[in-house]
Amino acid sequence: MEVVPHMVDEYQAKEYEFRRTMSGVERDLSRWTQCVEWTNKKMGMAVGALYIKQNFDQHSKAVALEMIHTIREAFNELLAEQHWMDAETRAVAKEKADAMNEKIGYPDLMTNPEELSKEYTM
Repeated sequence: MEVVPHMVDEYQAKEYEFRRTMSGVERDLSRWTQCVEWTNKKMGMAVGALYIKQNFDQHSKAVALEMIHTIREAFNELLAEQHWMDAETRAVAKEKADAMNEKIGYPDLMTNPEELSKEYTM
């Protein structure tokens, strides 16, 4: 674990000068930026879950998923009508469309406290 980010500014400044000399780092991250990055790295899912709880509507996610399913169904119907494609090519295209994953908003585990806690248990 790197300890310099947790030290007083004087030590951080010396470490920054060293990195600038050795590797050409142009500027150092501000303390608040370092804190945000560390928090996101260590607790990103938990912080994200709090943000989702405050700012996202489950109904909106359900509507978006339904829209995706409707688009996929319409695509498959149009695909079945395309006679310029041979049957094998249509089958491969349908299989590919059906295999697509929907990723809307956030993973479901972020609204499930039990699943979310598993992310942080050792």
